[in-house]
Amino acid sequence: MRGPEGTLDARCSSEGTTAHDRSGAERILTGSEPFWIPPVRPDGRPHVAPPVAVWHDGAPHFATGLDERKAANLAGNPDGYFHHGPGRAPVFAVTPRGVLGFGKGEPFGRTKGEQALPVQQFIGSSSVWPSAVGAGIIGVCMLSPHRHQSLPSPAPEVDVSGSPARSGKLRRARTAVASATAFTAAAIGLWTGLGGTSAQAASAVPTPDHVIVVVFENHAYSQVIGSSSAPYINSLVSGGANLTQMYAETHPSQPNYYAMFSGSTQGITDDSCVTPGFSSAANLASEQLAAGRTWASYNETLPSQGSTTCSSGNYAQKHNPWFGFSNVPTSTAKTFAQFPTDYSTLPQLSFVTPNLCSDMHDCSVSTGDTWLKNNLGAYATWAKTHNSLLVVTMDEDNRLAGNRIPTVLYGQPVTAGSTSATTYDHYDLLRTLEDGQGLSAHAGNAASASDITGIWAS
Repeated sequence: MRGPEGTLDARCSSEGTTAHDRSGAERILTGSEPFWIPPVRPDGRPHVAPPVAVWHDGAPHFATGLDERKAANLAGNPDGYFHHGPGRAPVFAVTPRGVLGFGKGEPFGRTKGEQALPVQQFIGSSSVWPSAVGAGIIGVCMLSPHRHQSLPSPAPEVDVSGSPARSGKLRRARTAVASATAFTAAAIGLWTGLGGTSAQAASAVPTPDHVIVVVFENHAYSQVIGSSSAPYINSLVSGGANLTQMYAETHPSQPNYYAMFSGSTQGITDDSCVTPGFSSAANLASEQLAAGRTWASYNETLPSQGSTTCSSGNYAQKHNPWFGFSNVPTSTAKTFAQFPTDYSTLPQLSFVTPNLCSDMHDCSVSTGDTWLKNNLGAYATWAKTHNSLLVVTMDEDNRLAGNRIPTVLYGQPVTAGSTSATTYDHYDLLRTLEDGQGLSAHAGNAASASDITGIWAS
C-alpha cells in the first residue's frame, strides 16, 4: 500500500487488533489510502502498546484510543499539541503545522524538548479524525525494505493557519534502512533514518553504591530551577546534572508516586488513602529485594516504622506508594529519624519522603530547599567521593506548566554541570534506577522507557 507522494510505503494489517476495535480497523483498511507508521522509542524498542499513525483523506492522523472530540481538539490546535497512547506511551504528534513530533507529557500539553524538533514533518490537516480511528490501536505496519530514499526538496511551506494543507510531501527526512521481516526492525529503521540514535550507542547507566531519591511536591521547573528561593537545589544543579525536560505523568500527586515506583498508576486517580497491600504488582522495591539487594524508605513524620496509617499531623500516606504493595515488607518503611549518620550503612537504594511542609506542598520552596540542605546536604557531599547518587525530583507541577518538573542528579557518577534536554518522565527515571541497580526486571511502563543518558561521568 502506498501513501501520497513523498511518504513512506507500508504494508498494513488489522491482525492482532482486539475484538472491540477490529471493525474500526477494517473500515480504515478499506477507506481512503490508509497509511500507518509504527512509532518507536529512541533506542529502537517498540512500545508496549504502540499507537499507530494513519494516513487518511490526504493527511496523517493517529489511532491512540482518542474519542472524536479529543481528536478534533488535537487536530485543530495550531500550537503543537499531542496525546499519549494507551498506558501513556509516547506518541508522535500531528498538528496543523505539519510536524510529527516524538514526546511525552500531559494529554494535549504543548510540545516540548525533543519532540519540537523536526523528527519527521508532514503537511498536516485540521480535519476531524474519522470516528473509526478513535476506536483504539487498530493495526501494525511494516516498512517496505526498498523505501527510505532521499525525499523531494525544497518542500512547500507549512500552513500554520489551521486550514488543511495542500500537499502530502515530507518536508525533510534522512535516509534509513528498515526490514519488513519484523516490527522491531522496521521501527528501528524508521527512527534511525530520521536522525535518532540507538541505546546501544548511548552511555551505560552507572552502578552507584548508594542511591537516594527524594521527592518534593507540586512545583514546576521554573519555580525551582534558577529561583532565588532554592539556592541549595541550584547549587546541586551547578555541581550535578539538570534534566531540563522532565515531566510528571498526571495529576494529582498520588498516581505520580505509583508511576515512579511501579511503572503504573495502578488505577489510582486521586489522593485518597489506599488499602495497604492492595497490589502485588512488580515495583522498584520488590525487584530490588528479589535480586538480593537492599531497600528502604525514610518517611518524615511517619508515626512509627512500618505504620500504614492514612495521615498523622504533617504525614500523608499518599506520598508513600510502597504501602500499596503486598510484596514490599512494611518494615522497610522507616521513620526519617532512622536515617543513618554513617552513610555507608544506607541501603543500596532508598527513597526519602519529606512531610507536607518540608516537601513544599504546604510550605514554601525556600522551606523545602532549606530542609534538603540541612537533612541531605551532608549525604550529597559524601556521595561525591563515594560513588553514590542523590536524585531530587518533584511528583507533579503546579498544573500551570504542562507538568514539567525539576529533576537534579548529584554525586560521583554524574558529570558536574551537565544538562540534558531530552524529554524524560517518571517511567524513564524508574527504568534508570532499575538499570543502575543491575536489575533484569522492569516494572510496568519502565519496560518500554528510556534510560537517562548524557549526564554520566566516564
